[in-house]
Amino acid sequence: MSDAANGELGKRARLAADALFEARTGRCAIPPVSETLRIDDPVVAYSVREANTLRWLASGRKLVGRKIGLTAHAAEFNRPVAGFVAEAW
Repeated sequence: MSDAANGELGKRARLAADALFEARTGRCAIPPVSETLRIDDPVVAYSVREANTLRWLASGRKLVGRKIGLTAHAAEFNRPVAGFVAEAW
C-alpha cells in the first residue's frame, strides 16, 4: 500500500474514532462508519477501537476487564473480536 493510501486510511480511522466517540458521549446515533468512511479492514477497525479506548482512559474511566467474542465459522471475521470493559459511569 502506498504512503498516500496509508495516509488516507489513517485519516479515515481518525475521523471514525472521532465520530464514534462524539456519538457515544453525545448519546446520539450515527450511520455505520464502515459505510460512511469505508472502514472495512479489521486492522483499521481495531485501531479505531484502540484510539477510543485510550480516550476513555485519559478521561478518567477505569479499565476493569476485557471481553472477547468468538465468531462462528460462517461469520465474516475469521478471528475473535475483542474489546475492553470500563467501569460504569
